[in-house]
Amino acid sequence: MPAFVEIDSLQPTFKWEPFLAVEDQAAGVPGGPSKPRDITYGLKIWRVKQGFPFAWRQGAQKADPGQLFYTRQELRDTFHRVEQPLEPSAMYFWSVRAHYSVDGQPRSTEWAEQTIQIWWPLANVVSYFGFKTPPQ
Repeated sequence: MPAFVEIDSLQPTFKWEPFLAVEDQAAGVPGGPSKPRDITYGLKIWRVKQGFPFAWRQGAQKADPGQLFYTRQELRDTFHRVEQPLEPSAMYFWSVRAHYSVDGQPRSTEWAEQTIQIWWPLANVVSYFGFKTPPQ
């Protein structure tokens, strides 16, 4: 089962490192495509659905992280403070993706994810990033 980081706020600030799609990581080097421009980020937060983690054993995982609770687009910074309070004592997933252009062509990454090894049943699970809110 994925690890859910316990946070201490109902309006947390999420931070991430700048990133590009694998095929664009060489952009801006001599002989390669031009440097990426106009980089913005999209952020999504899902409320974990009832019945978790049992739904994961039935293939829910990344394809169905839960109910979309919060979304923001065109974020210019690599951090964002949630503007709408989250529910107390709740589990959530979050993810971020980059949007940018290379040589005038729009590009996007996949939603950021992690791979976690679970022991029963023995498997690698791909998920977004989990966290749990405080009681109040």
